[in-house]
Amino acid sequence: MALEFANASLAKLKSTDVPGLAELRNRPGVELAILSDQEAWLRWRVGDTNTARLVFAFQASELFEFRNGHWHRLGCPLPSFGIPGDLPFRPLFHAILPGSILPLPVPSERAAPCEVRLVEDSRPREATAVLAPITACLRWADSVPNLLLEKYQAVRRSEHILVLGQPVPWLDGGQRFWGDKMLFPLGFSPKPFLPDAQFQAALMLERDDFAVFFPDRIEAISATVWASLSRAKLRWMVRTP
Repeated sequence: MALEFANASLAKLKSTDVPGLAELRNRPGVELAILSDQEAWLRWRVGDTNTARLVFAFQASELFEFRNGHWHRLGCPLPSFGIPGDLPFRPLFHAILPGSILPLPVPSERAAPCEVRLVEDSRPREATAVLAPITACLRWADSVPNLLLEKYQAVRRSEHILVLGQPVPWLDGGQRFWGDKMLFPLGFSPKPFLPDAQFQAALMLERDDFAVFFPDRIEAISATVWASLSRAKLRWMVRTP
């Protein structure tokens, strides 16, 4: 029987069975001709036994093979003369998919701006950064080894310093934040909640830039201004207003 399926390359089936051929859409050489609501014809390449077996599974299908210049029902020695000539075949994926897709014009009205605000959020979050006075950061830095200190990244914000790294140190007067590139105060989350990339696009930031969210403002931080933390840098910050 496998040899007979290998010789088949044409089938008659009901038009209502066409949706069941969807898995054959991307198979090369499979074409369909729909003659009426009740009659459809499918052809494929000789030797494509997988297609032949799938079509054979439909209850009303009839498979044909081309032999000695004539079409024969699969396994039948006598020719079949009821096959229409010049069938309007087209690729199967054209028939399974809808007709031409027409793009709709973009509405001319502009979308209303969306206000981002912080709302209280009691869910536990792991802190990823802390904003604290420079003096408090220096006291902490004097108590940890240099190798540990250098693992932290920091940036100065006026008389405070934002420290990024794990584990986040506990600093006197510090405010702790959670997040990756977008940093939010612990106990709060943004509304609406968006992925970092969408916040960066809205704030016109580069992919590696940061933003710190406060109840009354948002501060952008370029990725280029971060530097490794050291006691020397902290002491210089204390002496430099």
